Amino acid sequence: MTHRTTVPRLRLISLGAAALTAAGLLTAAPASAGDDTLAPQSLATTAGSIGSGQTVANLAVRDQSGTQDGWNKYVEFIGQYAGYRNYTLPSNVAPASVTGVAVSANYRGPAKAEQRWSWSLYDWTTSSWSFVGDNASAPSWGSWKLLSFASPSSAASFVSASGAIRVRLTANNGTDAADIDFESVTVTSSSGSGGGGGTVTLPPADGKFSYQLGGAYAPESGVQVVSRDRTAPPAGTAYYNICYVNLLQTQPDEDGQSTTKPPYGTTRWWVLNHPDLLLTDANGDVIVDADWNEALFDVRTAAKRTALLAIQGAWFEQCRDDGYQAIEPDNLDAFSRSTGLITFAQTKEYLKLVVPYVHDLGLAIAQKNTSDSPNGYGGIGSTFVDGTEGFDFAIAEECAAYEECDGYTDEYGALVFEIEYTDNNPAQQRSDVTKSAYAWICQDDGATRSIILRDRDVVTPTDPAYHYEEC
Repeated sequence: MTHRTTVPRLRLISLGAAALTAAGLLTAAPASAGDDTLAPQSLATTAGSIGSGQTVANLAVRDQSGTQDGWNKYVEFIGQYAGYRNYTLPSNVAPASVTGVAVSANYRGPAKAEQRWSWSLYDWTTSSWSFVGDNASAPSWGSWKLLSFASPSSAASFVSASGAIRVRLTANNGTDAADIDFESVTVTSSSGSGGGGGTVTLPPADGKFSYQLGGAYAPESGVQVVSRDRTAPPAGTAYYNICYVNLLQTQPDEDGQSTTKPPYGTTRWWVLNHPDLLLTDANGDVIVDADWNEALFDVRTAAKRTALLAIQGAWFEQCRDDGYQAIEPDNLDAFSRSTGLITFAQTKEYLKLVVPYVHDLGLAIAQKNTSDSPNGYGGIGSTFVDGTEGFDFAIAEECAAYEECDGYTDEYGALVFEIEYTDNNPAQQRSDVTKSAYAWICQDDGATRSIILRDRDVVTPTDPAYHYEEC
């Protein structure tokens, strides 16, 4: 976890969020356009065979990682294989509105030098197959790898008039078999609902907040909103649960960690599995946030952003499946620690993918810090994706200490959940009256939104360093 704030910048333009009612759970309408992720509905084999008893249903869920070998969880494509999977657009997506068709597959099998496995999309206008990617970047037998292939040009030609899409898999010889745990098609369109099909649930405005990144515990009395790390279970159905994800930096390496443990996203795991997605300097050295020993992700190109989302998207889905209602994405200001290699605009392009993806899952998403302007979400946080879609609420650290809370409340009103820390609670003077930053912000906003004072490491109550106050 990382705590970051910056010096004050411009006051943001109010978008009327303060008018939101403080009673109950609020809802927000989904975007009128976005991405729809589709699972295959049927499978046709034209050469070779698949494992006995295995069906297309095995490809609908990504549940194999590391060196796992749950035979009944994947499909084994045997011999000199050729075949395709059938997908269908949602009824609310017009075929002519499709602007992107991307393919993802969780793959384990022979290296390209041993046997080439290729994915193609069927072009309905030419009645031919169009190559989209192969296993060139996949490891040899042993580990699963999520392969992501960007959408080719003229995407609409890969969707039939009735909304059908076909993805073909071929092998060039019969020396071995490939295993595929998951295959999906992500369709970008201008007419869909964004795939989520419903509204997202927002946290209760002014709901008492418990920040539990240092370990999960029974929430303090009266708490309604709980934020926990994505590896921890949510607090329960009595609470609004927020899933913390370290979005633009890795997690620090752990003592005694194994290369085969389920991927949590530590630096070592990324180095071993996806080194191409880590930011490196001209000498090839990984750029690291020295304060927290976290490596930065490289989001400078569309291809790298797509590949990163293919991995982190599974994290968001797990948060949803575990019972969380929202995502807290951290290190949105990682560009400021990139030694000038990454710009805010490039990180924003990645968030333009992340926000609709999260909304499509039926989850809300918070703006975590980064209220500066122009190198931040000042005045644009709730609309930056396409002018109407953006973050749903804010989680702000130390905005009172740095006198920048207006930058959040002007954008989100009462839907700002603020954490101040005991080790950075400076005295501030107003009209010859001196109080701590926390005391002043409680006086100003404590009656209208949730503000807490925590110990820096947000430890559990059993730790002597634990500190929790609320306005």
